[in-house]
Amino acid sequence: MNDMDLAFRAVTRQTWSDLARLFEARGGPHYCWCMAWRKRPPEAKRGDASARKAVLKSALEARVNAGTPIGILGYQGDTPVAWVSIAPRPTPRRPRGRRR
Repeated sequence: MNDMDLAFRAVTRQTWSDLARLFEARGGPHYCWCMAWRKRPPEAKRGDASARKAVLKSALEARVNAGTPIGILGYQGDTPVAWVSIAPRPTPRRPRGRRR
Protein backbone atom coordinates (compact mmCIF):
# COMPACT_ATOMS: atom_id res chain seq x y z
CA MET A 1 0.00 0.00 0.00
CA ASN A 2 1.38 3.42 -0.87
CA ASP A 3 0.59 6.81 0.66
CA MET A 4 -2.16 7.45 -1.86
CA ASP A 5 -4.13 4.25 -1.17
CA LEU A 6 -7.10 5.57 0.76
CA ALA A 7 -10.47 4.05 1.54
CA PHE A 8 -13.44 6.16 2.59
CA ARG A 9 -16.29 5.37 4.96
CA ALA A 10 -19.19 7.39 6.28
CA VAL A 11 -19.14 8.20 9.97
CA THR A 12 -21.69 5.89 11.59
CA ARG A 13 -22.14 4.23 14.96
CA GLN A 14 -19.74 1.56 13.72
CA THR A 15 -17.01 4.06 12.77
CA TRP A 16 -17.55 6.58 15.59
CA SER A 17 -14.62 5.21 17.60
CA ASP A 18 -12.36 5.80 14.57
CA LEU A 19 -13.51 9.43 14.36
CA ALA A 20 -12.92 9.88 18.10
CA ARG A 21 -9.44 8.37 17.76
CA LEU A 22 -8.60 10.72 14.87
CA PHE A 23 -9.99 13.80 16.63
CA GLU A 24 -8.25 13.04 19.93
CA ALA A 25 -4.87 12.41 18.29
CA ARG A 26 -2.25 15.12 18.30
CA GLY A 27 -3.33 17.88 15.93
CA GLY A 28 -6.94 16.68 15.80
CA PRO A 29 -9.89 19.07 16.16
CA HIS A 30 -10.74 17.88 19.68
CA TYR A 31 -11.15 21.49 20.83
CA CYS A 32 -14.30 22.01 18.74
CA TRP A 33 -15.36 18.55 17.54
CA CYS A 34 -16.32 20.18 14.22
CA MET A 35 -19.41 21.70 15.77
CA ALA A 36 -18.70 25.25 14.58
CA TRP A 37 -21.28 25.01 11.77
CA ARG A 38 -23.69 22.79 13.66
CA LYS A 39 -26.12 23.97 16.29
CA ARG A 40 -24.28 23.72 19.59
CA PRO A 41 -25.95 22.92 22.89
CA PRO A 42 -26.15 25.87 25.32
CA GLU A 43 -23.98 24.06 27.87
CA ALA A 44 -21.09 24.15 25.37
CA LYS A 45 -20.72 27.84 26.20
CA ARG A 46 -20.17 27.28 29.94
CA GLY A 47 -17.54 25.69 32.10
CA ASP A 48 -13.87 25.09 31.53
CA ALA A 49 -12.37 24.04 28.20
CA SER A 50 -12.40 20.35 29.11
CA ALA A 51 -16.11 20.44 29.99
CA ARG A 52 -16.96 22.31 26.78
CA LYS A 53 -15.03 19.76 24.69
CA ALA A 54 -16.93 16.90 26.35
CA VAL A 55 -20.26 18.57 25.59
CA LEU A 56 -19.33 19.13 21.94
CA LYS A 57 -18.09 15.54 21.54
CA SER A 58 -21.31 14.24 23.08
CA ALA A 59 -23.43 16.45 20.82
CA LEU A 60 -21.64 15.21 17.69
CA GLU A 61 -21.91 11.59 18.83
CA ALA A 62 -25.65 12.07 19.47
CA ARG A 63 -26.07 13.14 15.85
CA VAL A 64 -24.22 10.06 14.66
CA ASN A 65 -26.32 7.80 16.91
CA ALA A 66 -29.48 9.43 15.54
CA GLY A 67 -28.37 8.55 12.00
CA THR A 68 -27.64 12.15 10.93
CA PRO A 69 -24.85 12.22 8.32
CA ILE A 70 -21.91 14.27 9.61
CA GLY A 71 -19.00 13.35 7.38
CA ILE A 72 -16.58 10.88 5.88
CA LEU A 73 -13.41 9.30 7.23
CA GLY A 74 -10.38 8.47 5.10
CA TYR A 75 -8.37 5.37 6.01
CA GLN A 76 -4.95 3.97 5.19
CA GLY A 77 -5.47 0.33 5.96
CA ASP A 78 -7.37 0.27 9.27
CA THR A 79 -6.01 3.62 10.43
CA PRO A 80 -8.20 6.74 10.18
CA VAL A 81 -6.02 9.47 8.66
CA ALA A 82 -8.44 12.03 7.21
CA TRP A 83 -11.81 13.61 7.83
CA VAL A 84 -14.23 15.79 5.91
CA SER A 85 -17.35 17.32 7.39
CA ILE A 86 -20.16 16.89 4.90
CA ALA A 87 -23.87 16.72 5.60
CA PRO A 88 -27.26 17.39 4.03
CA ARG A 89 -27.93 21.09 3.57
CA PRO A 90 -30.56 21.46 6.34
CA THR A 91 -28.29 20.07 9.07
CA PRO A 92 -25.69 22.87 9.50
CA ARG A 93 -26.71 26.12 11.14
CA ARG A 94 -26.90 29.25 9.01
CA PRO A 95 -23.91 31.58 9.06
CA ARG A 96 -24.78 34.88 10.68
CA GLY A 97 -25.76 37.56 8.19
CA ARG A 98 -26.49 35.11 5.37
CA ARG A 99 -29.88 34.19 3.99
CA ARG A 100 -30.82 31.08 2.08
